[in-house]
Amino acid sequence: MALSLFTVQQKKAESLRDYLLCFNAATLEVPAATLDVKASVLSQGLLDGDFFKTLMINIEIAQASKEGR
Repeated sequence: MALSLFTVQQKKAESLRDYLLCFNAATLEVPAATLDVKASVLSQGLLDGDFFKTLMINIEIAQASKEGR
């Protein structure tokens, strides 16, 4: 079940759009996964690039906001 979510990895020749389609399909198989878990798994599966860097910054901002910084 949750294992399928963790196995979704962007391949070198795979577009961001195709990766996100696969990732979204995998998240439907794990309805109990929280947004934090999904964001973490998404970032772990992404290749390094502009979208990855932007996502990391936004995750850090959201975590700081939750912690009241």
